[in-house]
Amino acid sequence: MATDPTFPGVRLITPSNIDDFVAPTQSHQMKDFEFEPSCCSFGLSPELVVEGYRQGAFPWPYPNNVEYTRLYPWGRLFPCTVFQSTKIHLTHSMKKRVKAALRYEYQSLPLQILLDDDFDAVIEEIALYHQERNKGTWMTQELIETWKVLHQLGHAHSVSVYVDDVLVGGLYFTSVGRMVYGESMFARATDASKLALVGLAAFCSSVNLPFIDCQMPTEHTLRLGAEIIPGDLFLKLNRTLAQAPDYNWLRAKGMSLIPFIEKQWPALTPSLDQRDDDAPPEHHLTQAGGLLFETVHVHSPCSYFDNRSLTMEVLPLPSYDSRVQTMYCQLISEGFRRDSTYLYRLRCQNCHRCIPTRIDVSHFHPNATMRRTLNRNRHLIMKEVPLEAITNEQWSLYQRYQNGRHTGGAMSKMTRAQVNSVLFSTCSDSRCLEFRTPSDAEHPNNLKMVCIIDCLDDAISAVYTFYDPDVPKLSLGTFGILSEIEYAQQHGLRFVYLGYWLPDYPNMDYKKRFQPMEIFWSDHWMPERTFVADPKILEPLSS
Repeated sequence: MATDPTFPGVRLITPSNIDDFVAPTQSHQMKDFEFEPSCCSFGLSPELVVEGYRQGAFPWPYPNNVEYTRLYPWGRLFPCTVFQSTKIHLTHSMKKRVKAALRYEYQSLPLQILLDDDFDAVIEEIALYHQERNKGTWMTQELIETWKVLHQLGHAHSVSVYVDDVLVGGLYFTSVGRMVYGESMFARATDASKLALVGLAAFCSSVNLPFIDCQMPTEHTLRLGAEIIPGDLFLKLNRTLAQAPDYNWLRAKGMSLIPFIEKQWPALTPSLDQRDDDAPPEHHLTQAGGLLFETVHVHSPCSYFDNRSLTMEVLPLPSYDSRVQTMYCQLISEGFRRDSTYLYRLRCQNCHRCIPTRIDVSHFHPNATMRRTLNRNRHLIMKEVPLEAITNEQWSLYQRYQNGRHTGGAMSKMTRAQVNSVLFSTCSDSRCLEFRTPSDAEHPNNLKMVCIIDCLDDAISAVYTFYDPDVPKLSLGTFGILSEIEYAQQHGLRFVYLGYWLPDYPNMDYKKRFQPMEIFWSDHWMPERTFVADPKILEPLSS
């Protein structure tokens, strides 16, 4: 057995012989909280780190030595220091700080606490912070680069604290299975690192990550409620949790942790009378489609009923975020839709007249009237094109449609730039279905209708349709929906989502002609005919 003379009797391993890793045991310790290695490694690798953490060990590089020798001792301090994520203790001063954080404020400046927003920036800032404070740091460049790779592999993560858009604090941590291992933190504003830790603990509590390994006790962690437990108990807990399937951190990337803090400490949430008109939007935690995520509630006047307001629950992800399309595919079945470059659903408190609808195209059969409509329009040629900025031809058709069908309506007053922003901008895989007259027609290649659709995993979502208003006998509005149903059938998709249905509301009741139509009511889908046939279900519509 190869050993290192620096640590007599301690086995030497390399990233390539991970099977020789020696797990720490409490018998190695000569004195409380004194680090003694169980093995040493020449160099680091992501695989070595994951295996070491599964066994309860972590690297403990010595400043001014490891940069030259690349020798990393692996072991643990006994007894062990951990946080239970549900039992973080807030001191009196931290309660004041958290109250302000729940208003998204830090000393009257805007505050954000984000998970995995910019891992590289956080770990590099932490290394610089310790270098400045201690004239040296245990965070070698090899360690930093290894943890950057661990982040890409889903095992290393960060919490960033921004005040007025400036990174003023944060921490990074490692995760293996259902176990979380705190690494290091920094603060360039008072309590910034504590806010990061409070946010991390609140998140872990919400997603069933019960323990955070502190690795060593400090006044900072003990004041926040860290517990000292026997080494054998920690190793048993770690063995169980680290062997569990890894938590899927990707779905939480860039998420604000402030709603999780609010969930953990609801008594600190500002009451409505403590908020003024300039307060930030209301942030909420939402569970839908098997996901846990943050939403923002936005209030505005209702477009359908005078003297009413509506509440939109908006998913505040930028349109370029790679998760948007995946979340859209899952959330549309929970009543979410797309508007421009964001996803939303209605969450009005005292009115429930806007009801999401969909058609299961595998069970749809057009009636005689619909078949005649299809036959009258078979001469039109459909072409699928990308959703891009509105063309001159599309804009001309849109204006004619609005002036002919919706004179005086809100959408008839929109400028071309506004139409581009509202209808021709997207955060999804969106297409235009253009319908034109054939090349041998009296007016060849004449654009008659545009259907904007979103393409999802098992469905399309009908976003908006506009058409030539001067040919009413063609019933182009009905033909548009029938064409979308045919499109879904031809592409092996199951549903066409038609947006909101308003029972008995002029110009919005037509959707129930497309049967069998399903509606989303009381958090589940049901046949529209079942809904209409039951007077008790309809009672809430009187509000």
